[in-house]
Amino acid sequence: MSKENTSFDLEDRLIDFAVRIIRTSESLPKNKVGKHIAGQLIRSGTSPAPNYGEAQSAESRADFIELPEELYLSLSASGLTKEKIAGESRKLFALKCFKEKILSLGRASELSGLSRWDFIEYLSDNDVPVVDYDQDEMKRELETTDNLSERLKK
Repeated sequence: MSKENTSFDLEDRLIDFAVRIIRTSESLPKNKVGKHIAGQLIRSGTSPAPNYGEAQSAESRADFIELPEELYLSLSASGLTKEKIAGESRKLFALKCFKEKILSLGRASELSGLSRWDFIEYLSDNDVPVVDYDQDEMKRELETTDNLSERLKK
């Protein structure tokens, strides 16, 4: 069996295990102790499959985002995967770094994983100006434009 088939086989087995855990927890008594144990079983028995899947898709340690398990379960119930959460987080972080002038447009678009044009559109969608001059900078830009315009007329 190839390594690729083994990894998919393990992921399928972990999903089957999670299903068995859920069924087992549903069969426990509905009293206080049964509910407590069922909750613990579900939390511990259903986390290995998504954790394994996420670990397999990560390229490096930097790709991991630590989320409290309950938060991850809530987000995954809404259809969000850790990959989607990480992608959105990278875009928001790139937006913040660009807005605070920590990164240039090129570097921020690279961090976001978007093309430069898509990142400009993303900035626009989030009301972040691509060009953000103060009055002095704007005055210098206009003077430079006027000088260039005069030179071109000669």
